[in-house]
Amino acid sequence: MDLQQITVSGLFGQYDYEVPFTNDASITIIVGANGVGKTTVLNIINALFGTGISRLRRHPFASVRARFSDGRYLDIHRVATSQGNGDVDVVFSLRDATRELHSFSLEDTPSILSALPRSQVNQIEDFIPEIDQIGPSRWFNTETGEQYDEFEIAEAYGEQIQEVFDVAVEDLPDWLTDLRKAVRVRLLRTERLAVESAVSVDQARYVSRRYRTRSADQIRRAVIRYSQDLAERISATTAEYATLSQSLDQSFPARLVASAATEPLSSTALQSRLTAVESRRSELLSVGILAPEQTQPMQFPTANELTTEQTAVLSVYVDDTERKLAVFDRLFQRITALQTILNEKYLNKAVGVKTTGLEVQLSRDVSLPLDLLSSGEQHELVLAYYMLFMLEDESLVLIDEPEISLHVSWQRQLLNDMTRMAESTRSYVVLATHSPQIVDDRLDLTVGPISLE
Repeated sequence: MDLQQITVSGLFGQYDYEVPFTNDASITIIVGANGVGKTTVLNIINALFGTGISRLRRHPFASVRARFSDGRYLDIHRVATSQGNGDVDVVFSLRDATRELHSFSLEDTPSILSALPRSQVNQIEDFIPEIDQIGPSRWFNTETGEQYDEFEIAEAYGEQIQEVFDVAVEDLPDWLTDLRKAVRVRLLRTERLAVESAVSVDQARYVSRRYRTRSADQIRRAVIRYSQDLAERISATTAEYATLSQSLDQSFPARLVASAATEPLSSTALQSRLTAVESRRSELLSVGILAPEQTQPMQFPTANELTTEQTAVLSVYVDDTERKLAVFDRLFQRITALQTILNEKYLNKAVGVKTTGLEVQLSRDVSLPLDLLSSGEQHELVLAYYMLFMLEDESLVLIDEPEISLHVSWQRQLLNDMTRMAESTRSYVVLATHSPQIVDDRLDLTVGPISLE
């Protein structure tokens, strides 16, 4: 079941939007003047299928329809609550072509926090490392920059809260939870260089000591965080490589004996595969995934100079080495794609990779700290890294104003870059933009507001 289209009706009481997710280019571009709701449409999609479903109460729309490939559709309406006090409820109805299958109202779902005493509510930040309390009923995610009210924190961390405090309340119905899980939504906001943005002065007195002691760079620089993330990925992949290598090395004698009953590789096939293995080893070393001390190149006689016994041994060896190096395949593909996109654009700089993360070289002996890249260079790095490394397969990626700080020549390349990067995870991208350079001649990918006046 795939999400085919989102229709937002009565946004601000003035506009309708129809946003398809079916273009062959895997990209839809939302265009329009300032103030017509492009960002709000992204936020509505994110609230519906990401975190913060209660945020749908805040957005001024009349209704939303999500249409799926299996013929079902989910209708969402904002209505007055039964309390009659002016508050807004959100009602969900799952339907097929003939009838309503399920219905649900957010008013029917109490917050987990309503079952806890205030003393325990104030302890939430103590057992969720990335969460800091910034108000009586407000929390701040230091990794994403998001803020949560009590409904949103309960939705995002409900399982942990219930487990720690041994409390249970009615959750979203299974049918709605399953629908939401089936659509993997990620929203990249305009404040993407500051993934851990600062809080307001009014909120500062609530912020925990743990948050106040972080340095400004730790709080504000996405490029630093992503470099650290890459270092962790390299470390984890290298550990997987080491574990597999140890296992294969330990079983090598037994498998060598067992291989005596099978036909060894031909000299031509063996030579070809040995050459390919050494080529891949060199590539991994060149991009910085492997350190020289982690693997040693092997020198062999040409295949036609080998004895039958040597051919048998090397046939097992080349099988093992291919399996070991294959552990790095996906990481290698992502890193080379990242370097290609950035190095095509950065002037007089070269983006490289070490086991400690990303580095930018001005010359052989001079490097530039990532946080000293220009705003445009940082935005390009963040967009590319996010698309290549931070997404699950088959995600729906929402990007607000991707043109921020980018030179017009980079904006013209953005659609091609996005298409290449989206293909790596089979994802679909929705852009909200003012940039005619991004759209260029692809008006077929654009949608805009339909005025109700």
